[in-house]
Amino acid sequence: MTDFDQPDAAPANPGQPVEHVASDHLDRIFETAPVCIVSYRAIRNEAHAIVDFKPLRVNREALTACGHTRETIMGSTLLGLFPLFRDSALLNDYLTVVQSGENRRNDHYIPGLGGWFDVSVSCIAPDELAVVFIDINSRKEAELMRQQQGELLTQISQSMQMAVSSHLPIRDENGHIVDFQYIYFNDKAKEWLPVPWEAVIGQTVRTMQFAANVDQTIARLARVVETGETEQFDATIADGRVFYNIIARSGEGTVSTFIDVTEQRKSEQRILELKAISDQQTALLQSILDSSLTAISCYDAILDEQGKAIDFRFVLANQTTFDILSTTAHELYGKTIIELNPALMGSAVLDTYTRVYETGQPLVMERQAWGRFFYVSMVKFGKGVLSSAIDITENRRYREQLEAANLALKQSNDNLQSFAYVASHDLQEPLRKIRSFGDLLLNEYRPLLPENGQDMLRRMQAAAERMSNLIQDLLSLSRLTTLHATFAVVDLNTLLAEVLTDLETVVDETGAIIERCDLPTVPGDQLQLRQLFQNLLSNALKFRQPDRSPHVRIHLRQVKAQEVPAGLLTYTATGDSTPIIGIPAPVQAGGPVKLFHAITITDNGIGFDAERYGETIFGAFQRLHGRKGNFVGTGIGLAIAKKVVENHYGGIVARSREGEGAAFTVYLPA
Repeated sequence: MTDFDQPDAAPANPGQPVEHVASDHLDRIFETAPVCIVSYRAIRNEAHAIVDFKPLRVNREALTACGHTRETIMGSTLLGLFPLFRDSALLNDYLTVVQSGENRRNDHYIPGLGGWFDVSVSCIAPDELAVVFIDINSRKEAELMRQQQGELLTQISQSMQMAVSSHLPIRDENGHIVDFQYIYFNDKAKEWLPVPWEAVIGQTVRTMQFAANVDQTIARLARVVETGETEQFDATIADGRVFYNIIARSGEGTVSTFIDVTEQRKSEQRILELKAISDQQTALLQSILDSSLTAISCYDAILDEQGKAIDFRFVLANQTTFDILSTTAHELYGKTIIELNPALMGSAVLDTYTRVYETGQPLVMERQAWGRFFYVSMVKFGKGVLSSAIDITENRRYREQLEAANLALKQSNDNLQSFAYVASHDLQEPLRKIRSFGDLLLNEYRPLLPENGQDMLRRMQAAAERMSNLIQDLLSLSRLTTLHATFAVVDLNTLLAEVLTDLETVVDETGAIIERCDLPTVPGDQLQLRQLFQNLLSNALKFRQPDRSPHVRIHLRQVKAQEVPAGLLTYTATGDSTPIIGIPAPVQAGGPVKLFHAITITDNGIGFDAERYGETIFGAFQRLHGRKGNFVGTGIGLAIAKKVVENHYGGIVARSREGEGAAFTVYLPA
């Protein structure tokens, strides 16, 4: 009988030659291998076609797996024992290997052997096969996590690409194992050895020192010999490669099957690193969510038998949600909306969740709950709904206050309109009578009045005229504040010509030089823009040096919105997408205003201290020079200019030094 018939025969004599011991261990490796191994010879018909396979050899693991005795298997054929193999992919592998001579390895589901197997088919001689079946059911169940580890147990010979080595213990005089001698390597093991295999056979583990920790390796081999229990571990050798080892007892020695898992371990380490990064990102995301003032919660839909959503279960929420609901993650997660508030069953609130889930259409609404107002946004997310809610209770209160303020402002504007009417009619009427009676007194009673009486009448008429001008300017300012003009395209060249015509007398009297450039067309109100240029040019001519004629320059350049001085515009030119009311659509079709016309009016007049007065010059009743130099005016002209520019969504800025003239730059949307 062979050793296969007597698996429990006495171990080989340690004194035997190494070659005999190696052969003995090879036989034991085959018989005790923890995988199914079967060899076959092809059965051919008269046409030399393969019709079946005859078992030649089978190990104990294969006998256990198939449930047949060795005699039954050896006395039958493959298809005789397993008729389901006919036309199977496994049988096709057998035929392919015999016909091509090339090894094949595939996963096959084999009901007769109890599930999934990694099957390696090798051609060991003409018409002869060696087949190794490795149970991979566990690997199939957790393939993504344990695929490489499951494959480590699938190879026990060189044809299976698994390295195999055998070792005999070396004992001291007290019988204690102190080392192990290498007695066998298969081809794959020889390939992986860092030195020629001939230099290793007969040497000891301690002498070769392949492993980083030799004492630990010897202790593991000794433990397998003494306990009979299999050891599985990773071993790192001196060149940095990592091998996954399975050591089992064979006779009085050990057999080690191992595979290079260096790349797998690197991948696993990378996966662990990525998982750590993912955990950090998850924690960061949760921190971000928890720091948000928006209540964010995610729900999974609960479906009935017809697949209709009937409730929603909390699966994620942030701290703001917990605070609103006065709960914790432990108390909230896993609960449903109805469990949290049974009154919502069949309510419109639950219907909104269902509608978003079933239609996939986002929903935005205002909702009142827990005595607060919320702006709620819901979208379908995965298997449920993602909801975000912002507490707008304070905003709503501010909105109500704003609406009340707007109403009050409207009433104020109405009152201002009434004042404008009164100023235009009732207040002007007494002034007209004062001036009219003054003229009559001067014309008809001049001879009767002494010179000082005539002077007082003239002063009275001048005061009445100033009062009339002041009322007229206030009326103009109030109209700019309360009336909304309809914009049209205005040609500034034509408008400027009209203004200069009105100022022709002053220009001639003062000998003023006006240098002008070609101006653009802009969207705006012609009357307001005319008033703007009238006031600026009038000031340039009025506030002149006494010893020189006025010299006024009008210059144009185009600038980007970002180049306009900060804080000058009354709206965000580059970010506000709200259309400008009254400006024709073609003018603003490009969205927010990005370009501006910068029109600068420079004079050589008396100037002023711009650093001192800054924006105050654009306030009403600001007369920096008083009546010094007989500069007549009401102090409202620049306030009107500023209001006109603001009504046209632009800005105005002044630069000046005392005695060096002034420059006013108007920015209007291009």
